[in-house]
Amino acid sequence: MPLMANFSEGLGSVWHFLASGGVFMGLIVVCSIMAVTVIVAKFSELRESRVMPAGTVDVLVRLASGRDVSDAQIQQVLQHDASPLGVTARAALLVPHRSKEEAMSSAQTVAREEIIRLERGVPLLESIIAAGPLLGLLGAVVGLTRVFKALRPDVTDPSLIAGGIAEALNTTIAGLVVAIPCVFFHSHFSRCIEHLAARMEVLVEQALSACFTAPINPAPPQ
Repeated sequence: MPLMANFSEGLGSVWHFLASGGVFMGLIVVCSIMAVTVIVAKFSELRESRVMPAGTVDVLVRLASGRDVSDAQIQQVLQHDASPLGVTARAALLVPHRSKEEAMSSAQTVAREEIIRLERGVPLLESIIAAGPLLGLLGAVVGLTRVFKALRPDVTDPSLIAGGIAEALNTTIAGLVVAIPCVFFHSHFSRCIEHLAARMEVLVEQALSACFTAPINPAPPQ
């Protein structure tokens, strides 16, 4: 069938492109697999509903605005919320503190740990942004070296020259193709984490300001 023939031809072209790049193309492919894995994982982990569940946000907003919310409701929501916002709010609201500043300091310490967890994988994208073009450049240098070796008077095989040029160009292209999307995703994830961290800080600080004069006591042990 024409469709299958075109598909097979396309796969063959891709394989020829990758195979012509040598060992450095293999390293670039590994970088691309790691980048795709990180990008997919970060899109899942950085969903606002996962970092700041609606139930926890609602309780903190109601608390900050002075609307009726009981200690039991707050404890029930926060004690069972393992999200970054839930963990941070729990450290601020369900642990006795002598002052608002002490409570906020405790919340910020926990929040930093949660932000570090959210950032896992993002530095790897930054490394791939740097490594992809460098691997492409290294492959280009090796390919050009093969070209110059093939230009000796006693060597007339044009396939050696063509293979060296292909390795030089293909690794350079592949390195840039991997690195350029990573630049955009790295920027997107970094801004997303900054936004989530700022929103978490505002929610917790407003809730503390509203309720610190009547701190929430932890539920007594059963």
